[in-house]
Amino acid sequence: MVEVSKLRHFGISFKNICSRRSRRLGYLFDNVPTAPNIIFCIKGRYLYAHSEIIENATTKFKEMLKIGKPHQQKENDTNEKNSKRFIRIELSNIEFLTFKTILYYFYTSTIYVDKSWNILDLCYWAKEFELNELVEIAKADYKLRLNIENIFEELLNVGLYLKDIRDESIIFIAKNFPLIQSTIGFKKFILNLNQYPGARDIWLEITNTIKRLGYSNYLSVPLFKNM
Repeated sequence: MVEVSKLRHFGISFKNICSRRSRRLGYLFDNVPTAPNIIFCIKGRYLYAHSEIIENATTKFKEMLKIGKPHQQKENDTNEKNSKRFIRIELSNIEFLTFKTILYYFYTSTIYVDKSWNILDLCYWAKEFELNELVEIAKADYKLRLNIENIFEELLNVGLYLKDIRDESIIFIAKNFPLIQSTIGFKKFILNLNQYPGARDIWLEITNTIKRLGYSNYLSVPLFKNM
């Protein structure tokens, strides 16, 4: 979980983010009794939302609301008076968890992502929906998860697609290579570089960065001689 207030550590500042959303709105999220008027349909699963909260998010979401289809859903099949009218919006390409994370962010300014590779999907769709600040929050969440044990694996999985994270990860690896080299994760993935597109190029960047930062003595280890 990453809250906006924690992002100052990364030099990220959003002036109006908390004025538009608040954690106090969390109880409204996907909560039918709170009178939502939108149904998002994603691969057979549903999320309820309030147009008042999401219609001003970005132009992409405004366009979504315009193309949504009116839909009447009965709370009780025997009583027409208990039916509710919704705007029904079908989303076929995005993963349910990713869109749920985006909606929850609208309500609370907070994101929850269990696995780091889900952050890549979140960054992609945040860009598609013109949610630039959410992209930065997701990246900050990713950076908080990095450590000696997992950074090389994460670089291969995520760094190929996010240049700023790739550059920071390579510098971290270069500075801490003796420690990273001794981890099980590094030994596992260094033997399977060919399974990752672009991994050889990343490896070359790491060695060049080690030299540039003045850690050439790290290159004397047998691992480099065998590559």
